[in-house]
Amino acid sequence: MARFLTNGWDRHQRRATVESFAVDYDEFQDRHVFLAHDFETGRGFTREDFTARLYAQSAELPGSIAFLDELKTTGLQLASSNNESREINEHRIRRCALNL
Repeated sequence: MARFLTNGWDRHQRRATVESFAVDYDEFQDRHVFLAHDFETGRGFTREDFTARLYAQSAELPGSIAFLDELKTTGLQLASSNNESREINEHRIRRCALNL
């Protein structure tokens, strides 16, 4: 399986993001379903701050976009599959210009 982008929001990125805001990671995991409400109600940062940090985790693995661009010139039809939320997926498509 070829990988072209970093994981945008797996357990490693969640841990790094959550800990950067001094939130207990185990508590976060236990309360994942209630995350949006919890962060919107007085944690000292905004939902926008948290979302920006989450989105900042997405990055191209070195050389992979150039490789995909080269493949596109061959006439191959390219597709991808993931299990991300629509919002994260759309951000990653825009950030890495994957829809061109």
